[in-house]
Amino acid sequence: MAQWNIGIDEHGNFNPMEPENDSFVCAVVTQSSTEDVYLALKSVYRAALGQDFLEKKDLLEAFHGIKQKENVRNLLLHEIWKEHPDLIKKIYMTEGRPYVVSNAQQWWLMGVQTLLLEMLNSEMIADDDSVNITIATRSLDFVGFYTPADVQNVRKSRPEYLELHRKYHNFLKQEIQEWLNSKCRKKVVVSCASASVSTIVSLADQAVNMVNPSFKDELPSGVLETRTCQSFLPDQDCKSILDSGDVLGATNAFIDGYFEKQQKTLLDTANSIFEAVNKRLDEKLRATVWERLLDACEKTLTRRGSDGFAIKRVSDLNDVLKKEIESCRLPSKLQSKYFNVLSALYAHSGVVKLDEFDRMERAIVASNDFGSPGDRWNSYLQLQLFKAQSFFNGYNFNADFLEPVLEKQMAAARLLNEGVGLGEKYVDDNCAAILGTLGQAAAFRGEYDKALEYFFKDYECTSEWWKSQVASYIFVVYHRQKDWDKAYEWFEKQAGMNFEQFGEAFDTTSDMWVVLNYLRLYALGLYLGKPVPQYPDKDRMRFNGNYPYGLVQKWAGVSLCLMKDPRADAVLKNASVSFKMGNGYTINSLALPVLKMRYKLARYEKLDKRASKYNELLEKCRESEHFIAYMADKKIFDLNDGKFDIWETAMMLPFNYA
Repeated sequence: MAQWNIGIDEHGNFNPMEPENDSFVCAVVTQSSTEDVYLALKSVYRAALGQDFLEKKDLLEAFHGIKQKENVRNLLLHEIWKEHPDLIKKIYMTEGRPYVVSNAQQWWLMGVQTLLLEMLNSEMIADDDSVNITIATRSLDFVGFYTPADVQNVRKSRPEYLELHRKYHNFLKQEIQEWLNSKCRKKVVVSCASASVSTIVSLADQAVNMVNPSFKDELPSGVLETRTCQSFLPDQDCKSILDSGDVLGATNAFIDGYFEKQQKTLLDTANSIFEAVNKRLDEKLRATVWERLLDACEKTLTRRGSDGFAIKRVSDLNDVLKKEIESCRLPSKLQSKYFNVLSALYAHSGVVKLDEFDRMERAIVASNDFGSPGDRWNSYLQLQLFKAQSFFNGYNFNADFLEPVLEKQMAAARLLNEGVGLGEKYVDDNCAAILGTLGQAAAFRGEYDKALEYFFKDYECTSEWWKSQVASYIFVVYHRQKDWDKAYEWFEKQAGMNFEQFGEAFDTTSDMWVVLNYLRLYALGLYLGKPVPQYPDKDRMRFNGNYPYGLVQKWAGVSLCLMKDPRADAVLKNASVSFKMGNGYTINSLALPVLKMRYKLARYEKLDKRASKYNELLEKCRESEHFIAYMADKKIFDLNDGKFDIWETAMMLPFNYA
């Protein structure tokens, strides 16, 4: 029986009203006792800074991350791993926010719950192990705890405040303890303490700094585990809640069940919610319901890389939303928000809807519901970016209409940044997004030098949040050029670790965009005769879902083909099925190289059948004049184009479509 200590701390204010809020909960796992952690921190401080402390509280105060200078902090973090590499077994952190969240305390608490369940249900901690969990205490200002009028404005040193602070954390400890007792059988003891008192919380404070971008890459492979922040709502029946008259409660339960727990049968409940809203004749209620549903759609689409059926769930719900708009109406102030969801859905599902984009553009220009010209411009800008993706969906890779949009955005960004004293170099995600889209257009046309020029500018001016995506675009260009060294370098920037480390760490829950590029790089290594790791075992390769899952399976199949592994055909078959799972024109077209590879791998008795499937899809693709132009003079589209080259066949579609 082992003894574990888990410390939990946090970063950020968890304000759900801030769209780009990057708050997260962080947990550190150790098998060291509190005393051993104290001695370790003491030796680290002595080794790094040549200073010793007689009092424990002085040492813990010196380790408090918020009070450290960055150079001192990084020195101590390096020393922890140098002197005590076995001190920290795992670090867990949340990313994103729950689907349903109404305040900062709720978000924080759901983050704590997410990590606790993850850790306690992991194979690392056995059923007969003992676990001590220490949660960092929080200011009452953060938790939103009710304080009487005579206490609200007093200093934190006052007895009245301290007594409330104690009562709150005793209550929190008790609630989490009871909740864990109902969820797992392990021997768990929960407590709350500050980093100035608890060595375990102090270690968690160090872990928060370790996962920052400035240090994150230096963590040993396999130490850090990232988990999407989950919603923890009571498992109640939506209909029962709705029958009780609680429309918003039913909406929250629907979002939690449909999006997070993926209960498809709940879709009919959305109609019932709208019926209840319409009976109330309450415009504020209508707007709130719509806003929560659209927020959930936006969040779901951003998670499509780790959720194989994200696009389909949003698409199915949109059928309900469209009917509601037709029979009643959409709250006018949420029109642009709905347009963002709709245009993102069209762009990501491979649907060509240019007339829809023109309609939405006219509506944005004519609307009187924007609070400022900046709001209108941002809505217009996002629409233009998604419009370009819709062009790409139809194999039209001309994005020249974005050039004047870029010029205007750069001028606005320059003016605003000059206003706060920034120079020429600044972060502007809008500029970056336009540059990235123009780069994609050039790459799709095969103008790779021009594409890289755009992508490098994009990488330079985008925020840290988006750099991984831009790195992926750059990787794909070098991958198409068979430049192993450059592709390897930019894969590392996308993944946050090297090729070999990611190969050991990924599984079916990983970001599929990174997994896709890993398999692309793996196949390139095989094709060029580079040393590659052992092919992942089958349990880590059970991929199922919509785009980009089909591409992941395709490149798994290409790798198996290059290894002459008999599993290749079955994997390629799964890829072709994935491309046809309720997707639009573009994603259907991605099956072409897969079907050709399966034709080349087929036994004689299957040749005619597989040729027929390929030719049928090719004929469908010819519905686009731009696709016809793309395939002109390319013999690779002919099933019998001579000697079969697996690489050339895999790359027969442009840029990211391959």
